[in-house]
Amino acid sequence: MIFLLDRNRWWAIIPMGVLLLVSATTALSTFQVSSDVLSATLFIGMGFVFLLVYLLGPHKREVWWALVPATALVAFGLFTFVFSKATGDLQLTVVSWWPALLVLLGVFLLVRGVAMLGGRTLPAADLTLPSLPAPGELPAAPSTAVIHPQDNTATSVTPSVSPSPPAAPPLLEPEPPAPVDAETPF
Repeated sequence: MIFLLDRNRWWAIIPMGVLLLVSATTALSTFQVSSDVLSATLFIGMGFVFLLVYLLGPHKREVWWALVPATALVAFGLFTFVFSKATGDLQLTVVSWWPALLVLLGVFLLVRGVAMLGGRTLPAADLTLPSLPAPGELPAAPSTAVIHPQDNTATSVTPSVSPSPPAAPPLLEPEPPAPVDAETPF
């Protein structure tokens, strides 16, 4: 209902999909379905939930990342289902060595990524921390970028007026004591 009322709240698809998927998997387990089918249903269903996030999200540029878990979960679900039915020697060998194959795939992607850089280096991260002002010193004024649309340039402008320190709370003057009347004892 959250997503149907406001299409910008695409995140509501994920809990809805997960809860429906868990209930469907639970319902399937009552029909004596094999654990291979249940696990494949769970992974493939989760992949489709993330695919729905991508397809139904209002701005594809904001939810492109949903394709990554969608692809991984559907591929893993298909992998678990297909290789749970493995009967031949080649299939059993692949099933027993699939973790090593994943490591080799990772090494291949790493080497390929380095080769694609072609001698270029990635920019180094700036790990320096900004310095704190000394006690009693005001921090530097923040700068603002001004964009000039005529020539597509930007300049950094620092306000000329430094920020004022926070106002001190008003001082409360003590009330003068009430005059004591000599005729009353108390």
